[in-house]
Order: sequence, then structure tokens, then C-alpha cells
Amino acid sequence: MTPVVRFFARAQILLLLVVMIWGLNFIVMKSVINAVEPFAFNAVRLSLAALSLLLFAVIRDGWPKLTLIDLGKLIGLGILGSTFYHALMITGLDLGTPENTALFVATSPIWTTIFVSLIGWEKLRPVGWFGDLLSFVGPDFVITGAESTPTIICSDR
Repeated sequence: MTPVVRFFARAQILLLLVVMIWGLNFIVMKSVINAVEPFAFNAVRLSLAALSLLLFAVIRDGWPKLTLIDLGKLIGLGILGSTFYHALMITGLDLGTPENTALFVATSPIWTTIFVSLIGWEKLRPVGWFGDLLSFVGPDFVITGAESTPTIICSDR
């Protein structure tokens, strides 16, 4: 086996591992929040994740040197991104199924492009709008069943 083939084989195995962990994550979290209050679980989970990432960053690169402006931006993005995202995700998981929650979370890049286009931060070209529309076909197959006609494109319901 050549070094290039070995590199790509290792990369493929690691990618498969990430997919398995990500997929199992929703099932495990649903099992835990059936026994523990969802927001308490999320607080512990996110605190451990933040501390682990900070420790990793400090070990790897040393203590980050941030200006007060950068620190304010970082805190603001953390509150906006993590707090709202995870609060909505854990609520969806609590009220719904792991499958539907994972599916909705997987569509977040689509929702992001639509949102930033609608508020004027980015201009999405027609091919981008078509790509977003096309991206909903896969989740639609999962929700409605692969044998049915995609409801997002042509629905008689």
C-alpha cells in the first residue's frame, strides 16, 4: 500500500468514525434527556466541551491573546451561536425524535444561506437558490419515504 493510499484510507476511516459518532449522538442524547432535565444536561455537556476545547487550545497554542473587542465578539458569537442553537436543538430533541432532530440540524447550512440572503448579508445567485431547494429533496425523502414524490418540489397534499 502506497503512502498516498494509506493516507486516504485512514482519512476515510476517520470520516466514517465522525459520521457514526455524530449519528449516535442524537440517540444517546435523547436517552439521557429522558432521564435528566434537558437544559441541565445541555449545561453540563456544553461546559465540559468548552473546557476541553480551551484546554486543547492552551496546550497546543498557548493562552490566547485577545483584545477586549475580540473577546466581546467571541462572547457575543458564543451566546448567539451556541446558546440559541443548542437551546433549540435540545428542545427539539426533547419534544421530537432523534431522527427528526438530526435531520433538521443537518439542514442548518441551508437555513443559514437562506437567512443571510433574506436579511441582505449575502446575495444568493439563482443557482444558489436552486441548490438550496435541491438540498431539501434528501430530507424530504427521509420524512415522506423514498418511494413518494418529493413534496417540496411537486406536492398535491
